[in-house]
Amino acid sequence: MSPGCFQALEVAAGTDGEAGELLAQVQEQRLMGARKIVKRLRTLNALTTELTHQEAVDLAWLATDAALFDRLVRLRGWSTSRFGQWLGENLCRQLLGG
Repeated sequence: MSPGCFQALEVAAGTDGEAGELLAQVQEQRLMGARKIVKRLRTLNALTTELTHQEAVDLAWLATDAALFDRLVRLRGWSTSRFGQWLGENLCRQLLGG
């Protein structure tokens, strides 16, 4: 879902029940994806021990928030490649450690 669509959905969810349900589904899908990422890292014995399981899930979940992309690319003028590099580096540092 593009950042603009996600923002529109968030606004609509405040007044429309169906939009609210869709937003809840999207958020749950993001959370499930974050859990899968952390589970895979743990299976590979790659997850840092400096984070609790929930903290690792929260960081992976946050990384998929369309607002991050929107703020840095659309509002601050970052290129999509620069954003991807920044996000990847930070996730590796946070989730893998070192």
